[in-house]
Amino acid sequence: ALLGDLPSPGRDGGSQVAKLMTGAPGLNIPPSPAYVYLPPGYDDAGNAARRYPVVYLLHGYPGGPSDWFRGAQVQQVMDAMLRDRLVQPMIVVAPDASGGCLHDSEMLNQVGGPQVATYLTVVGAVDGRYRTVPDRAGRAIGGMSSGGYGALNLGLRHQDRYSVILSEMPTATPG
Repeated sequence: ALLGDLPSPGRDGGSQVAKLMTGAPGLNIPPSPAYVYLPPGYDDAGNAARRYPVVYLLHGYPGGPSDWFRGAQVQQVMDAMLRDRLVQPMIVVAPDASGGCLHDSEMLNQVGGPQVATYLTVVGAVDGRYRTVPDRAGRAIGGMSSGGYGALNLGLRHQDRYSVILSEMPTATPG
């Protein structure tokens, strides 16, 4: 509560923020929440066959996936941009990019530790749960600070998965 509550799920066809538990024990990634913005009308019967592009947003360190929804107000900003017809409907996902509690992974695989880069480039949990455009043309990756570095690193190394990189103030010397 000190940092503010996450936006509540939408009603009456409005946008919603869902909590998706993800993790990858085989990659040494503990279960953790990812927050998912779903645009207005996502659940409408008329949109049942519609697929949406996805923007993955990586948080900085220290931080967590809720920072994008509390501090950056993703739900309010996306709703306003959609209302003003500045963007098309899309899904926005903020995964836990730390690899564990208070762990500065720089979104890299670590020897004997969490395999964060591999985990973050596996988009199956989101593609399996939501109606996404399931190829690189429908995916962007972005971040701020160490998340900006992570977005550059992962986006450039995995151009087969992401078609757009959004990097804000990336760290200059990771690690």
